[in-house]
Amino acid sequence: MNLKTILPFLAAVVVIASPARAASTASVTVDLNLRAGPSTQYPVVTVVPQSAPVTMYGCNANVTWCDIAYGSQRGWASANYIRVSSGGTQTVVTPAVAATVGIATVAYSRAYWDNYYSTYPWYGQWNVYYRPPPPPPPPPGSVTGGSGCIGNACGATRTTTGSQGNTLRQSGGCVGNGCATRQTVTTPTGNSASKTVTCRRGDPNCTVRRTGPAGNTHIRQRPVRP
Repeated sequence: MNLKTILPFLAAVVVIASPARAASTASVTVDLNLRAGPSTQYPVVTVVPQSAPVTMYGCNANVTWCDIAYGSQRGWASANYIRVSSGGTQTVVTPAVAATVGIATVAYSRAYWDNYYSTYPWYGQWNVYYRPPPPPPPPPGSVTGGSGCIGNACGATRTTTGSQGNTLRQSGGCVGNGCATRQTVTTPTGNSASKTVTCRRGDPNCTVRRTGPAGNTHIRQRPVRP
């Protein structure tokens, strides 16, 4: 067998062997639920006995749940109760420990569910258990949504996040033939103030209601602009 023939064979061996080397041995600190997904909302596959050895395949991005196997059963368990060897000692999995020992970051998907749970009685209830992760918060200085009123349409929402983390939310609603708008400013500490303007076309005035962080409210009337 010449070199040109051997090289493709060696490359194939490396590709096939890599996933096996990614797994590592770990153990659990309590009788631990092995679940069908990375959340307590997923059904329990089995209970892993305290101190039982498990095979670690990786953890989700924020290292809160880990993909493990106990015997022939595969699933997800809370990282708070999983120990791995780090620096010669057994240590509970944390983001720092995961980075130190090289635990892989793995994602959960429908393919995982289909691959491991097709024989379980709750397999057909994917839509009952699965909840997509919430979208990340907008970066400082970003603007999302539309304005409070767009043309003759009402009800759109516009959210602006400031550089200090404060948020301005503007929303609109229909009042007769006109629009009512509401603006709410929320600080990073949770304090908020709001302003509501209610106008109807043809009315002699508008109602402006302002509510401060302490809950104090001021109401006044102002003329409708032509």
